Amino acid sequence: MRVVAVTVPVNEPTASPQITHAQLFEGLKFKTRDATRFASTVTACTILEEHPTGLLREIKFIDAPQPVRERIEFFPPSLVHADVFDLDGAPLGHITNLISTAPDGGLLLTFSFVLGPNGPLDTGTEAEEEVRRTSALTFESIQNILNAVRELVKSGEIP
Repeated sequence: MRVVAVTVPVNEPTASPQITHAQLFEGLKFKTRDATRFASTVTACTILEEHPTGLLREIKFIDAPQPVRERIEFFPPSLVHADVFDLDGAPLGHITNLISTAPDGGLLLTFSFVLGPNGPLDTGTEAEEEVRRTSALTFESIQNILNAVRELVKSGEIP
């Protein structure tokens, strides 16, 4: 098991438009329904079922041989949580997307990942490299997501 978390400010001074808390949460909900619009590493995203507080989706990553399933729960106005498992139901990890506020009032977006089933912390060079790689990809992914949300706001898809 490994844990990775990356936090970035949502609204850099030059970013336009500036995204509100409510718009960002709507953007995260958009992302759960069509991940291909938000992440270049996702090649397919299929909603298998929906319920009042979330959904179940199957998602295919460009570098993965098999799709995975994610049971996603929405906790308005600030948290999206996903339990990730393989097609046989074996747990693969957890993902959280958390909107929070910095001491100066600016919005922050944190993505955290628990990679692998709960248990002892993976250690060693390979585990450390996986954390570094995942952190770098996550930072890039958050930037892409924020750009996509800005485009949705500009187009009026997110008011």
